Amino acid sequence: MPNLYIFSVNCKPHTLRSFCAFFGRLSIECVGVIALSVNKKARDTAKKAGAFIFSVLCGMLVCGALTLIFSAVMYFLGLLPELAGVLAFVAFASGCMLSGFICGRIKQHGGLKIGLVCALLMTAAVVIGSLITGGFSGESALVKLIASVFASCTGAVWGVNRR
Repeated sequence: MPNLYIFSVNCKPHTLRSFCAFFGRLSIECVGVIALSVNKKARDTAKKAGAFIFSVLCGMLVCGALTLIFSAVMYFLGLLPELAGVLAFVAFASGCMLSGFICGRIKQHGGLKIGLVCALLMTAAVVIGSLITGGFSGESALVKLIASVFASCTGAVWGVNRR
């Protein structure tokens, strides 16, 4: 049988098959390592985003629960409907503070940045909801953003520093 030259190495055909099989497995393993590292990056990103999503969902649940409680209190006590805006604002700020607190407890660093992201996510959800229902006004959106930033940052710093 004739000899084959690969990379200036003299090898027989059966050696070439072993060589190709070895490097074929090596390339598959390399591709697998690259795929695992991409999956690890995707998992890390999902974990990072998961803390924000979880905390914002908890904040929204608290906001909704407080809104229901405040509605019942207004109904049974016969309070004026003008108080609805104030109570909704208190419910939203409480939800933002809890959202920042939970995310701060999960992340354990960067309280102000975490609080800002939670505030933006909560405000975006509320603004989208008010756009859908038709109750959107620009000046109330700015006030909600400022209040949510303050409450979420306070909650996140409190969550990060809590031991």
